[in-house]
Amino acid sequence: MAIAMTLAVLIGGLFGMSAGMSTTRLSSARATLSAYDEGHRRAAAEGGRGMGGALSANEWSETADRPQLRAAITELAAHSQRVMLGICAHDPGSGVAELKSWVEGLGLPRGKLHGMDRDGIPLDMTDFGPCYIKYNSLPTGNGDPAGTALLSGYGGDFRGVYFSPDLGDDAFDQYGVIPLGLFGSGASGLPLLSAVGSAAAASAAGQASGASSSTLQARGPPALSSKLVEQAVADILP
Repeated sequence: MAIAMTLAVLIGGLFGMSAGMSTTRLSSARATLSAYDEGHRRAAAEGGRGMGGALSANEWSETADRPQLRAAITELAAHSQRVMLGICAHDPGSGVAELKSWVEGLGLPRGKLHGMDRDGIPLDMTDFGPCYIKYNSLPTGNGDPAGTALLSGYGGDFRGVYFSPDLGDDAFDQYGVIPLGLFGSGASGLPLLSAVGSAAAASAAGQASGASSSTLQARGPPALSSKLVEQAVADILP
């Protein structure tokens, strides 16, 4: 009985230490992202360049400690009931690439991507311009599965990702704008095709349009349609 009690005490102590360490890591991660968020806001207010000081804030964000930010975001995401992302990108191609990198980097659910077609007809996204992609790791009320994302137009100057983890403690956590390319997408003004995939995507586009590869090269990057995106980033779609 004494041995059993001793084991119970040891096991309880280990669980207590583990919980304490987890709480400490979460607090540290929150502090890291809060400090970044405060610095980002201050840079926007003091710099003042761009809409809402966005250009100044974008420039400041590039000086951030990326490994530290990545570690803090990964820690919070791992303990979250839900993760929401808001991606402000140069164009749909770089936006989708950024979404893919975050989904893969954080091990988030992969769902549908809306906003690239109208009534099932692919849209020509070549001249779409800056975009905003909203991602939700949980199913939505309108029947969309976990991991659904919605792409829409964006008229602001901020470039980066809003990160909103729900840790289930009734606190509202939103941090941003986190610099692009944090999880290796390298999304920073990338050409449409290189942002969403490789030559395979161009080949798929050529086959779909009936054009040869030389014709595609002469015309420049083909239109970024929903079909092309699904082929290029199939691993984030059902």
